[in-house]
Amino acid sequence: MALLKEEMKKEDYPIGTRVATKVNIKVKDLVIEEPDCDTLFGAVVQIAEKPNKVIVKWDNKYYPKPVEILVEKLMTEEEAKGILFKLEYEYKLVAEKVKGKMIEAGQLLREAEQIALRDLDKPVSEMRDAIYPLTKAMNECGWSTSSLFC
Repeated sequence: MALLKEEMKKEDYPIGTRVATKVNIKVKDLVIEEPDCDTLFGAVVQIAEKPNKVIVKWDNKYYPKPVEILVEKLMTEEEAKGILFKLEYEYKLVAEKVKGKMIEAGQLLREAEQIALRDLDKPVSEMRDAIYPLTKAMNECGWSTSSLFC
């Protein structure tokens, strides 16, 4: 589902129409633009003099005054909520898979701790050479491990 739709005109957004900005996220074949990692919702309050522009009063407190915006940057609130619902659903599906792997990783770490305590009487965290593969993998995945040994 792509957001490539026919060219919208300001007449397609009469005064009172609930609108949203597009979001900038890529999920599979879906690309949506997003300003400041947020979706703004609001209502068209005026049709601008300029071609293909409308004036929108956003619900967001950081935009207290109505803003003139190109209609190509808008979609209806209903469309935006549908897209956000789909993204949240897809995220939850992936998050469940990731959570399962994190549970497995936690179990393996606890097993390693039991072995280290039983056989060496020291915690696995003090075995830097043995835990290097774990910290290397964490760093490669974007986790900060620099303070683990402090």
